[in-house]
Parts: sequence; structure tokens; C-alpha cells
Amino acid sequence: MTTDMEGQSKLEQLQGNVEEVRIIMQDNYTNVKEREEKLKRLDERAEALLESSKRFHKTSKRVRNKMEKENTGLQCKIWKIVVVALALVALVIIIICIAVGVLQ
Repeated sequence: MTTDMEGQSKLEQLQGNVEEVRIIMQDNYTNVKEREEKLKRLDERAEALLESSKRFHKTSKRVRNKMEKENTGLQCKIWKIVVVALALVALVIIIICIAVGVLQ
């Protein structure tokens, strides 16, 4: 009977160990599923961020090109004003020289 009791005790101990392992494995499976869901959400957010960055890059490039064109146009206008101002100064100097030459 003692061997029966020892055998039953060992069997119960093994069943307890099996139950512990089953619970641990179940917890591991649940954790893996939770991580999988978190990684999936993280991947979705990463893709959305990538798309957003592509749109930002495209828009900023368009704005930069527009600003460069405006800047170039403004520089052309400034040069035209400088040339006209220099021409007027030269014209005034020529007129003064002629007037002084005529008066003397």
C-alpha cells in the first residue's frame, strides 16, 4: 500500500507539474498574442508616419521651388531698379556737365 500511496503521490505531483507548465504555456501564448497586436499597431503607425513624411518632403520641395522662383523674380526687379537708377544718375551727370559746359 505504501508503494501505491507513493505512486499516487508522484502521479499527483506530476499532474501538478503538468498543470503548472500548462498555465505557464497559456500565459506565454497570451503574451505572444499581445505582443503581436502591439507590433502590428506599431507597424501601422510607422507606415502612416512614413507616408506623412513623404507628403511633407513633397510639399516642402514644392514650397522651396516656389520661393526660389519668387526670390529670382525679386532679384531681377532689384537689378532693373539699380540699372534704371544708375542710368538716371548718369543722365543727370551728363545734363549737369552739358549745362556747366554751356554756361562757361
